[in-house]
Amino acid sequence: MIFNIIVPKEKPRSFYNEAAEEYEKRLSRFCRISRVTKPRIKTDADYYIKLSSDGTVISSEDFAQKIQNFERRGADIRRVVFFTDFCDLIKRQQTYNLNFDESLLLSVIPLSHDAQIVLLLEQIYRAYKIIHNQSYHK
Repeated sequence: MIFNIIVPKEKPRSFYNEAAEEYEKRLSRFCRISRVTKPRIKTDADYYIKLSSDGTVISSEDFAQKIQNFERRGADIRRVVFFTDFCDLIKRQQTYNLNFDESLLLSVIPLSHDAQIVLLLEQIYRAYKIIHNQSYHK
């Protein structure tokens, strides 16, 4: 599975960047994940998820099931692209014709963009640990 997280052009603060890199390293054995500043043109094999304060609340177990369902669909869904509330592209959604497939809420607590990205990476990592019946905590 390929995951893209749309991020702003400015670099995240070092603490958040280090945390994100750690999760990306841990996730490398399960999937391909990258932070990009712009999505490629959406194809039928792409699934766009908006992370938003008006999104659906989802548990870790349900998120793991969702990822497992993406993987089972194989060629139908090859790339999952996440957009945060802070993403400029969301503000210009009609300009880019983003057509989100789903909107999720990661946390009811308002978070900075950098914190949202780390939380998303942590949730993807937790999902893969659930999928593979592995202990999350070391």
